[in-house]
Amino acid sequence: MKSFTRGLALLLVLAPLLWSSCASLVDDLYTMKTLEDARKAAALADQGVQAYNDRLVVAADYSSLDLVKKYFVVALRYDPANPKARQYLDKVDSFRTATVTTKLKTVAALDAKKTRKEEDDIALFAALGVAALLDPSNPEVQRLEKEKADAKKTLVVVIVNRIAGQDSKKTDKSSVLELEDIYVGVYNDATKVVTIDRTNPDGKRYLTTARDSLAKLLAKRNDTIKAALEAGAYEAAAAELGTFTTLNKKVAGAFTPETQAATYEVYFHWAEALQKKKDYANAKVKIDIALAARRTDEALAIKAGILARNSQGSKVLTFELSLAEVDRGIDSGDLAQAKRNLEALAATVKEQAKLDLLEARRQRIVLALGALYEKGQTAYRAENFKTAIQLFQSIVDVDVDYEQASDYLDKATSKQKLLDQFSGT
Repeated sequence: MKSFTRGLALLLVLAPLLWSSCASLVDDLYTMKTLEDARKAAALADQGVQAYNDRLVVAADYSSLDLVKKYFVVALRYDPANPKARQYLDKVDSFRTATVTTKLKTVAALDAKKTRKEEDDIALFAALGVAALLDPSNPEVQRLEKEKADAKKTLVVVIVNRIAGQDSKKTDKSSVLELEDIYVGVYNDATKVVTIDRTNPDGKRYLTTARDSLAKLLAKRNDTIKAALEAGAYEAAAAELGTFTTLNKKVAGAFTPETQAATYEVYFHWAEALQKKKDYANAKVKIDIALAARRTDEALAIKAGILARNSQGSKVLTFELSLAEVDRGIDSGDLAQAKRNLEALAATVKEQAKLDLLEARRQRIVLALGALYEKGQTAYRAENFKTAIQLFQSIVDVDVDYEQASDYLDKATSKQKLLDQFSGT
């Protein structure tokens, strides 16, 4: 009985301590869980912001909108007070609303045209497709989809039949150049089909087949480039690279990473060889081209070595090297720099033969401006204002009075600002 009494007394003494300890433990566990949830929410919100900028704002990948939104939805489940998640959840919804409104306006504007080219119809159906993807229950979207269904189907059939006709030209005797032309045509038309109807099985099949076929042809060209480099035949490697680059341009840059990689390899190894020969002026031109394609430590090291051994740098460039700088600017699309280099070079020469060479470059720049202008108009009509701004700005940087480039630039800039206000970017 006495032992029981002593035990009960001890329990009464320790009870407050035990309860205090349990309460502290519960508080600590709750605090740890709260902090961990807050960290998860912050990490998800940061990933969501990156996805929002990369996928929606830059890439205009509308199909990923719901995926981007989920980052912020889940972040708020972990931490309902996270301000960034709340802010960007609203931004995603605003982006959806603004984009649908813009695309419907594009459809209306194109539909109002008395005569439309195929590219206009493609832009119309592309805009309607985006609106349907983002807001399928929208009454106006549903009405337009029903109204345009037959016309859309007809256009897809026309393009698919055209693809089939191109594809049927392949034979066992087709040359590499003939195959490239066929696959380029198939690829570009298949791109149009999936732009009109992203789920079209024929378009997806032809697009995949053409891209795979072009990739194999480019791989063969790349093998030829590597063989030329191993043999020290740098001019031949550059010539083959030119066909590689041209093909990439024909398919709207679908193989840009591969093209940049090949460009880097050619001009890096060329510069390396010229450096060993102590031809530092030519080596500098080549390594600059390599660096424009890909900035690596090894290329930067070569340039540093060239500059260290040739303190005069660009001052020793001959007319031919300076002309190569102009060509590089034209080929890379930096027309403004190409024109500046051209005019600076023109001020230093008087021989008619050299002036004729410079005039030929001026004509190349003019032709390049024409191509940019057409692309800018296409982007503007499709209400891809960011691309239009970049293209028209490139033109104005070269020639402020070129056609209506300045007017288009002002209009595209104004309309993009309105879109940014809607989307909160």
